Parts: sequence; structure tokens; C-alpha cells
Amino acid sequence: MFTEKHHLNYLSPKDLDQYLERGWFRMVQTVFTCQFLFFEGAIFSTIWIRRNLNNLKFSKSQRKLIQRNKKIFRFEFGPLNIDRNKEMLFHKYRKAFKGSTYLSLSSSLFEPFELAKVLFNSYECRIYDGDKLIALSIFDLGKKSLASIIGIYDPAYKEHSLGLFTMFLEMEFGKAEGYEFYYPGYIIPPNTRFNYKLRIGDAEYLDQVSKKWRPIDQLNSDQLPHLKMNDALLKAHEILKKINIDTKVLIYPPYEGTIFGLWSLDYLEFPIILEVAKSNSESVISLILCFDTKVYEYKLFYCSNFHDLSHYYESIDDHVVALEGVVHPTSWEVKFKDQIIIQSKEIEPVISKIIELNFRTKDEPLI
Repeated sequence: MFTEKHHLNYLSPKDLDQYLERGWFRMVQTVFTCQFLFFEGAIFSTIWIRRNLNNLKFSKSQRKLIQRNKKIFRFEFGPLNIDRNKEMLFHKYRKAFKGSTYLSLSSSLFEPFELAKVLFNSYECRIYDGDKLIALSIFDLGKKSLASIIGIYDPAYKEHSLGLFTMFLEMEFGKAEGYEFYYPGYIIPPNTRFNYKLRIGDAEYLDQVSKKWRPIDQLNSDQLPHLKMNDALLKAHEILKKINIDTKVLIYPPYEGTIFGLWSLDYLEFPIILEVAKSNSESVISLILCFDTKVYEYKLFYCSNFHDLSHYYESIDDHVVALEGVVHPTSWEVKFKDQIIIQSKEIEPVISKIIELNFRTKDEPLI
């Protein structure tokens, strides 16, 4: 699966280190991982990054920002303690935030009605202008790793780059306390929405093929999994179009069904799919072609259409499409895998099988 989520009863500092090293991250009081992101109507590959704190050295511009803000503002570290002032700061930040986010600071960190369940050893960095709280960041501590979870600030202080400032302070804290790695989450190249995380300097990324961390400058943005998947399905679409078989390449947001509680069901887990037109428009069965970028293999399924998940994405603006992602029409229905018909690294056997299944939509001879 490309998206996974673990519900845990206990998480030791060493366990957190291991999860982070494998490209997992915190989600409220669970841990999750994903290789793709449905963001503003488009599909991207998620690239998990980290910073080795053993060689931490800030650039000239970073040192200037740190020194300037340390002269103006006061900062403190301590164990996480959510109070009214922090919730009010979150409310200010949320009103100015472009995009969807949690309703409250508490709901971003704790499950409803399970406040007693705390898996993570969380610390906070507080920034004050005099006695006024103007910025807050929260990070989790492992045995040798820090994970930066959330950073918020008063929009009135935007010019001071307080989000970056708290990240730099977190890294300083980590190095001083003997931690080795700093994990800020993922980026989605070539889209730049999360590229502020690269300001940590000398970033490494997790290569999903080798499962090794490599310098970020070795990342080839032209060979990302979502592009490979899209190219493979477009190739199949063009071949089938020439022989009068109607297909649609679709974005399929329910691929992350585990996030919605479908982990016990055998749902389709691919973010981009090729749907072969039904020979019977009333049928609830779909013929779906996918391309698995973990093994570079085509997989053809019979699928049953189930629940429509579009209401989970009600906050999405249909008129806003993220730059440089893969975009197609969207299929919101959850599709369950009834049967795998064929899997092949080559496309020819797959095309032959589709022809054999007589899913043509026109009464024209095959070319």
C-alpha cells in the first residue's frame, strides 16, 4: 500500500526514531506514511526529508535572521502544554492560513475523547514580544531524532519569518541536546508549497526504491513515482483508443482509504487509475487498470464501486488546481478489488486481456 496508518498503544523514543527513518510521521495520535498526496485537485509524489544535526551550520542569511529575532523577541522551550493563549494564537493563524487545517490546536494533536492517550513526548518553542505570545512550534522527541510537527504565528508579525525562526531554534535545541536528526515532513516537487522546509539546509531525502537517505541534490524530479504512474497509464490509454476501446485516466482520491478507516477492506490503493468503459452502463463492476510503481508492473482488476467520499473533500476549491501536479477528472467512489485479472511488466499482455474481455464501446472492427 502507498498510504498506511498505524494505531498504537505505546511508542518508545526508539520506536519513533525507526518510524521517522522509514518515512513515517505523526498524525494526531497515530503514525502514518504516504508516497502520494492529493493536493488542490492534483496528485504529487511525497518526498520525505531530514537534516543531520551533527553537521549543523547555518548560512549567513539564516544567522542574520536568528540573531535579529533573538534581539527583538524572547523565546522559551518546555514540555507541551496547550492553554487558552495558544488556542487563540492558533485561531489567528488559521484565519490567515491558505488551505484547510484543523479546527483547533488541540484537535491537531489529540484524538477527541482520548486526551489521556498520549503517544508522543512533545515539546514546544514559545516566542514572545514582551509578554505577548506571538509564535509557537511543537516538536516530538525520539531517542536521537526530532520531528517538527506544527508551527504557528501571529499574522501581524509575518515580516519576521517566525515560522522559519522556530524551525532554526528547534534545530539548535536538538543539536545542543545531542539529537542527530531533524525531520520536518515532506515536500512535493516540483510544486513549491512545502519548499520552506528545505530552508533547513543540507537536506537528505528518502529514496523509496533503495530505502536509503540521499542528498537532496541527487533527487531527479523528472522520475518521480506519480509521473511514472501517469505516463504508463497514458500509454495504455492511447493504445486502447486506437482499437476503439474507450477509457478514462482518472485521479482517484480514495486511494488513501486507510486514512478514512478502510484499512480492513481490500480497496484500490492507486492514486491514478485507468477506467475501461463498461459494456453495460448499469453495471456496478468496473474494469480498472493500474500501474504499481513499487514493482513497475501493470495490474488489471475487476472492481466494485462503493461509497462516495467526495464529502470528505468539501473544503477543496474546484477552481484551484495545484501547479505542476498530475491532473485528470476525479473519481470519488471507493473501489473494492474483486479480482485481479492479470499483472505484467509489459503492456501487450494486458491489452490482449482487455480485448479478450470484450470491453469495446463501438461496433467497429479492431484496427
